[in-house]
Amino acid sequence: MFKQHKLCAEFDAALLAEINVIREEWQREQHIANAAVPTAWSDESDVQILKARYELLYSEARRRHLHSHTIAPGLISHFTDTFN
Repeated sequence: MFKQHKLCAEFDAALLAEINVIREEWQREQHIANAAVPTAWSDESDVQILKARYELLYSEARRRHLHSHTIAPGLISHFTDTFN
């Protein structure tokens, strides 16, 4: 029983770390795409792929009822207007 809880805690920590990495990468790519002159379709699609990955991982963390002080809870709704 203890081993199972330890394993779950390790996976939860890995999920939260991955969410933070994806969030930072998404924000960086979004700033680059917004600041640069649009030259290729791939700039926008890269940002959308990162957004989708972040939303998937964020929903998984919510499903597991995980909490972290480093994840901004309103990040998705805050950036939604820029993607429409």
